[in-house]
Amino acid sequence: VAEAQVQEATVRTTTAVKSAYWNLVSARSAHEARRVSLQFADELARANAARVEAGVAPPLDLVASQAEVVSNREQLLAADVAVHEAEDALRVLFNSSTDASLWQQSIEPTDALPATTGPVNVDAAVEAALRGRVDLVRARADASNAAATVRLTGSQRLPDVRLTGSYQANGLGGTEVLRTGGFPGTILGPGQVVGFGSVMDQVFKTDYPTWAVGVSVSYPLGPSTDEANEARGKLEAKQAEQRLRSAEGRVIQQVRDAAWKVEMNARRVETARAVRELAEQRRDVEVGVARAHDPRERHRGVLPVAGVGHRLGALEQSGGDLGVEGAGSGRIGRHQVGAYPMTREPVP
Repeated sequence: VAEAQVQEATVRTTTAVKSAYWNLVSARSAHEARRVSLQFADELARANAARVEAGVAPPLDLVASQAEVVSNREQLLAADVAVHEAEDALRVLFNSSTDASLWQQSIEPTDALPATTGPVNVDAAVEAALRGRVDLVRARADASNAAATVRLTGSQRLPDVRLTGSYQANGLGGTEVLRTGGFPGTILGPGQVVGFGSVMDQVFKTDYPTWAVGVSVSYPLGPSTDEANEARGKLEAKQAEQRLRSAEGRVIQQVRDAAWKVEMNARRVETARAVRELAEQRRDVEVGVARAHDPRERHRGVLPVAGVGHRLGALEQSGGDLGVEGAGSGRIGRHQVGAYPMTREPVP
């Protein structure tokens, strides 16, 4: 049980570190998406200012684009705060120092998530989780201990039969005293003297043996504490078995839920990728052909929004992957992880 508890704590710590790391990647990805959106909003504001100055656009378009810039700048500040919070959450897990210089250093993630994830074998994942989850290992150990306690308390109710035996060898030594007459008699004087060596010889030759054999049987009459202990042990064994079955059911549900999220988020990634590609095509066509027709709707961050959707879809899919990993190792959770790169430049 102690070993299972150590393994469970190890898995819990590992999952927490992974979750904090990918949350940092997610925060940085969202920060980059907000930065690109702000660039597009600034470009739109400059374009609308030129159109208003040339008299080809109403002042309302300029006010709307400037409000969009302020809104995107506010969202960028919130994203920057989220990055610092994610960095501090990760520092807490692997850095216990109070040195201010360590807390002020920026953390740059180096691992990149795969763009796609293969299908999840739900049956194999469930089987692996039921076999290796440390919380289930601990629950099985508790059930086994409870069953052993039931057997012990049941044996204590049986009649107590004991067979005892003893053997003792004696030796006589010293100065013999000669007496005459009745008890106690009259001492006539010393007799034969038996030394220590002769006494030890008598002991080993069993000249004066003493032995005893006995049998004792005891059985409680009426109710006893042993019966109460057995009843309590059986109840605890049933509870431990039920906890094990409940834990196994939760593990199956958690693994299936995590696998379903992986599949769902994989589809979201594909959908977001298609939306981004269509947004790029739309932007190119509108910028080249009808830029002056309706500038606010044509340049109002269509590509950044699609990029954000694509990134968040990839993050949700990777979060499902971590959920499957946690479901198979001891901890379940929904984590935003990873980032999907977007390399489009701002609209000129």
